[in-house]
Amino acid sequence: MAKMDLTGDTYNNLTVLQFSHRTPKNSMAHYKCKCKCGNVVTVSHGHLRSGHTKSCGCIKAETVEKLRQRAKETAKYFVGQRFFSKKWGVAIVKALPTRFSNKKATIEFVGEHPCEVEASLSNLAKGFVKNPMKPVVCGKGYIGVGKYDTKGEAYDTWYGMLYRCYTDNEETQRYVNTTVCSRWLNFQNFAEDYSEMLAQVNVERPQLDKDLLSGLDRGLLYSKETCCILPHRINTALQMVCTVTKVTDAPCGVSLNRQTGKYKAQISRNGKGSVIGSETTTIEAATIKYRQEKSKYLADLAEEYKYQLPARTYSALVNKSKEILNEIQ
Repeated sequence: MAKMDLTGDTYNNLTVLQFSHRTPKNSMAHYKCKCKCGNVVTVSHGHLRSGHTKSCGCIKAETVEKLRQRAKETAKYFVGQRFFSKKWGVAIVKALPTRFSNKKATIEFVGEHPCEVEASLSNLAKGFVKNPMKPVVCGKGYIGVGKYDTKGEAYDTWYGMLYRCYTDNEETQRYVNTTVCSRWLNFQNFAEDYSEMLAQVNVERPQLDKDLLSGLDRGLLYSKETCCILPHRINTALQMVCTVTKVTDAPCGVSLNRQTGKYKAQISRNGKGSVIGSETTTIEAATIKYRQEKSKYLADLAEEYKYQLPARTYSALVNKSKEILNEIQ
């Protein structure tokens, strides 16, 4: 049976002086206790017996101070130490955390891509700490230092842009000579600009386009000034304006009927294809039909999204529909 009166007993740093009171809710007895440091505190019967309360709080303060002193001693050894990673280069411990609860130290990468990051010493020793300024994405892009992480639409768009421009394979052949501006090689800068651009539109399935604002003879640079956000429908329609098919050397939208030897024009609206007029004997005649219908389709899309796009993007889309007709003449 548990002892009821604890007067005179000592529990860790606390010596029970006298009974104090009982709590109304559960009738738990509380006692006035004197700590070794001289402070008098009131502690419940249960906390004294279980060891939950060992002092007036001075033990915790002493423990924290010991840990702080230990951190200072550790800092004398680690601060200035150099760690080498084959992939990320040389990193120097610049400062340890001022608070023991903060386990991340300030790490400085030196060399070709200098920067400062916060990371744990254990991860640094294992080579897990990455240099965010080193261009490891397609050999050109780097994550940078900032608030944007690599999970989400912004990163996927950024990675796809770099992949198209700086990966040499059959899939990316039409992006030869296309580059990304120096500002957008840093993902933090791209994510900031991309978020601002998205906030200016209200469209479904938004996509980054580099051609509409650049003009017909350019479109070789990804930058904030030359790019805009378009809905998937418009972006797809624009991609089908000047593409030439490999089989017939005809513009996209014009195909050869091998049975009749004639050409037909066909346009896709909202994912559904339809033949434009009757077949013709020349590529030129079919191309004119296609461009007339494509111009009308782009003009319709411009009006449909007029109030969902920035004024500059809307004007460029209207001009594009007119340019397609001017090329016929």
